[in-house]
Amino acid sequence: PDSEKFQGFAAGGSSPTLEAYTQEARQRWGDAIVDASHGRLAAMQAQGFDFQGAMNALYTRLADLRHGDPGAAEAQSAIAEWYVLLSRVGHYSPAAFKGLGQMYVEDARFTRNIDQFGDGLAVFLRDAMAIYAEALATE
Repeated sequence: PDSEKFQGFAAGGSSPTLEAYTQEARQRWGDAIVDASHGRLAAMQAQGFDFQGAMNALYTRLADLRHGDPGAAEAQSAIAEWYVLLSRVGHYSPAAFKGLGQMYVEDARFTRNIDQFGDGLAVFLRDAMAIYAEALATE
């Protein structure tokens, strides 16, 4: 079910896979950033905000749009919501947001998880996120 697709991203979750991803994130971005992100997720969860549910809902909506134009108003509106949601967990410059979208395609783990919502969603996200990031950078 959709509710299980990204359960490893939930605050407080624990599994060998989650531990491996956490260790990889610590190596890439440092302990302070990872700890701050985990703290924000835990605080949202304590306040009753379902980050994972919000993420899954957005991915489901975006999957319905994935065969269309990633620059279309509806797609860009959903990507704007994705940017705002991610910004609740960490800071994303336009370049970092664009890079994240690229990672969705370059890292098979991301592609596999994202494409569970619909084949080709990772590529659509990459393209839509790049368009959104470029617009943000010119503001």
